[in-house]
Amino acid sequence: MNQYNTTGHLTKDPELTTTPNGVAVCRVRLAVDGAGRGLDDNGRPNVGYVNVTEFGPRATAAAEYLKKGSLVAVSGRMEWHDWEDDNGRRREAHQIVGEIKFLANLRTAQERGREVEQRHEQTVEQSAEPPGLADRELAAPVAEQLADRAAAAPAAVAGIER
Repeated sequence: MNQYNTTGHLTKDPELTTTPNGVAVCRVRLAVDGAGRGLDDNGRPNVGYVNVTEFGPRATAAAEYLKKGSLVAVSGRMEWHDWEDDNGRRREAHQIVGEIKFLANLRTAQERGREVEQRHEQTVEQSAEPPGLADRELAAPVAEQLADRAAAAPAAVAGIER
């Protein structure tokens, strides 16, 4: 059974890419307490680092809502890769391919609200008519009506005097 579950904090903002077929791919790196080798100077387990990859719509959501420092849980399978670098040395790397679950997010609702508000303002600015154009179009008929009434006013006043 190849199942890996852990929790940790993102060490940097997520990286979002797409495959040639258009599938979203989110890559993150987690700092996991106790996953490192040995103990630090204070007797606590060292921090280990785990690379995590998620595919599909959840990858897009992770890239949008998570950022450096976010606390997440990860569940997936461990994959190992080995290769030879340019100097002929054998290299190895591992990653978890699975699901990233949001536990705590450092992005506050207030920050998210500001982003939505800014996007709304940009949309309004891009779709709005030039300033004053709509006002002039509405004001022209009103001005004509006022001019007609002003012209008729002396005749009305003259009729009252008789």
